[in-house]
Amino acid sequence: MTFSRRGALASAGAAVLAGASAAPVRAQWKAAGLNGALVHGLAPDRASPGSLFALTRPGTVGRTGLAKSVDAGQSWYGLDRGLPPGFVPTAFASGGDDGRLAIVAGVDGVYRSSTGGLTWVRVASRLPALTVLLYSRDDPRVVLAGSELEGNFRSEDGGLTWRPANRGLPRDRYGVTPGAVLLAQRAGNPRLLLMATNAGAAIYRSEDGGASWQSAADGLPRGVALGVAFANGGPESADTAFALFARGLYRTTNRGGTWQAVSTPGVGGGPEGEAAALYVDPDVRDHLYVATARGTLHRSTNGGTSWAELASLPRPVRMMTSWSSGAQGGGLGALGAAAGEGVWQLALRPTLPHSPGPSANNRAYFAQTGHNISPTFYPYFQSRGGLERFGQPRTEELVENGILVQYFQRARLEHRPEQRGTPYEVQITLLAQQLLGQSAAPPVEPFESSADQRYFEETGHSVNYAFLRYFNAKGGIDSFGFPITEEMHEDGRPVQYFQRARLEYRPELAGRADEVMVGLLGDEALRRKGWLD
Repeated sequence: MTFSRRGALASAGAAVLAGASAAPVRAQWKAAGLNGALVHGLAPDRASPGSLFALTRPGTVGRTGLAKSVDAGQSWYGLDRGLPPGFVPTAFASGGDDGRLAIVAGVDGVYRSSTGGLTWVRVASRLPALTVLLYSRDDPRVVLAGSELEGNFRSEDGGLTWRPANRGLPRDRYGVTPGAVLLAQRAGNPRLLLMATNAGAAIYRSEDGGASWQSAADGLPRGVALGVAFANGGPESADTAFALFARGLYRTTNRGGTWQAVSTPGVGGGPEGEAAALYVDPDVRDHLYVATARGTLHRSTNGGTSWAELASLPRPVRMMTSWSSGAQGGGLGALGAAAGEGVWQLALRPTLPHSPGPSANNRAYFAQTGHNISPTFYPYFQSRGGLERFGQPRTEELVENGILVQYFQRARLEHRPEQRGTPYEVQITLLAQQLLGQSAAPPVEPFESSADQRYFEETGHSVNYAFLRYFNAKGGIDSFGFPITEEMHEDGRPVQYFQRARLEYRPELAGRADEVMVGLLGDEALRRKGWLD
């Protein structure tokens, strides 16, 4: 880099610039181990960020089909101690006692662990082949189990002893009682459960913690449910749940009393294929995911009202879950998919597309990047230069270091509630100053300012000619801050850094309105965070 006190930017013209085009971020799925193995179950250990269990074939990483990762899928080891060689897991659950409790079922019986899966002890109770296990949210001594054809079972001593829990379930003349193949428990109301079966009514409801059940299938199609989950929202969604079938997604707002189809692009037998898996994120409000058999993935960030398409899954998906990446992933969350060929994960970066928000005069959705500008920032965005100054939104609102902020291609805006009612309630972050740090140029000798050249004693730098004209016309210090370098060259172009922005001059456009433009500092900041490719 070379610095000069006075630039040779003498071309005139006011800049009028449309926002730079930007496609929605399509972060790619990455292999997360167990390559080539048939994985039919994933379960994160929510008490230990970055830890998760996988149900696969014996011999994949050990003598049994139960594996664990403690580094967000980077490496796996088999959980063998106490399990018989060749053990094939069919159901698994962990929870309670800081995540140390776990229970696994397979063709060789049911086993319990109080060491996070490191060691196992066989349960003496005789049970049929189990298809699902669930620890109660409010009491880890209560465990629910389902079998496809012999009903449900309930334990009140952590899985040591079991009793049938089939009151209200039908029984046919062949002795078949439809049991749970999927179970969902309502956060905040652990006595409310939904279960999916492969026989009888598609969905049943329990309001006494799984002791008794009643049909809850009004409005649902015939066939096998591929997913069932309660919504993760506020009090207004306490009775809302979702059920996924091959032909689409259904929602209830009255605990399964009635169901209605949810419109989900690409889901429901259309050109993108039939639905395959449903996941409701328990850690992020109103976030849910639907994958299709062809690998397309759709996310709703507003409880199923509208949807955004994410990167397609690289393999046919069997189920999905999410976990914290821990230190290995910078603390970000990850979406994981169990597939016919291993485990795959997608980093849930804030730059991934969100659902469109409702239309209003004080907010806007940008399909080009898949993000909304909310009423917190949109009035400021509109009044202070819009796309020319800020570019398109790259994230939604988010909290960083206790401050509500939003990233744009060219800047970051921050909300200052202590300045409410003043022009400084929303401010432009000193992003260039943060990015340059100690790399900012040393000051230059003072000189007398003129119409074409201005010296700023606050930072010891000058702004000249075309950069000065643009600076004066587009908001000055409030928009750009003080200069922190002189004009210099980067990638063959004259540029100049200010506290809040980088201005770029394009000689090939000399004399045009867009000869000077604001650089993509917001994008650069996001790349340094690893949130933008």
